[in-house]
Amino acid sequence: LVDTRRRYAGLEELQAETDARVERWAQRAICPATGETVQASYERERERLGPLPLLPEPFDVAVTRPVGRDGMVRFEGREYAVP
Repeated sequence: LVDTRRRYAGLEELQAETDARVERWAQRAICPATGETVQASYERERERLGPLPLLPEPFDVAVTRPVGRDGMVRFEGREYAVP
């Protein structure tokens, strides 16, 4: 999405460049489902989107878990693969 040869002053500049490129792409690309541009499809869908519900508990909980010999981590009754 961005010119990897270019140096950016910071994350904000990189984000602005990426946002601009994605917006230009969305205005040109055609959505296969609707036949409209991706931007037009997004604008129509955005009208129907409501606010997200508040989360019942924060997701900033940090825990440490051991990685099993099978490469899995167990947390709250679920297993997750470690990359």
